[in-house]
Parts: sequence; C-alpha cells; structure tokens
Amino acid sequence: MRITLVPLSVRFGAITYRDGVDLTSGQFYDKLKNTKVLPVTSTPVPQNFADVYDKLAEEANEILISTI
Repeated sequence: MRITLVPLSVRFGAITYRDGVDLTSGQFYDKLKNTKVLPVTSTPVPQNFADVYDKLAEEANEILISTI
C-alpha cells in the first residue's frame, strides 16, 4: 500500500508554497522565525485532487480517500 498526499498551500506574503513539496517543515519554521509576515494556509483546489486521482487510477484498481 502506498500513501499519496495532496498538499495544502502555505502562503508567506506573496509567495505560495506546497506543504512538503516546495516547503519543508524546517523551512517553514525558519520563515516563521525570521519574518514578520504570518503564514496563511488554504486547502488544495479541486483540480489538484483530480490530477492525483487520475494518476493513481492508472496505477491501481482501487483508491481509498481520506480528507480533513
């Protein structure tokens, strides 16, 4: 079994990162410590989910989805 995540978006000012893809936990805390701008998070857009589901459907017969 393989677990695939659809990352949340984390925005520091005008720059948006994908959690765990473009921004590691260490980088997040460094930015949090070294900037006065507080981060804002948002859920993935529906297309992000569709892209992941399409890719997984090519590789598996079943997909179990758990969301927050």
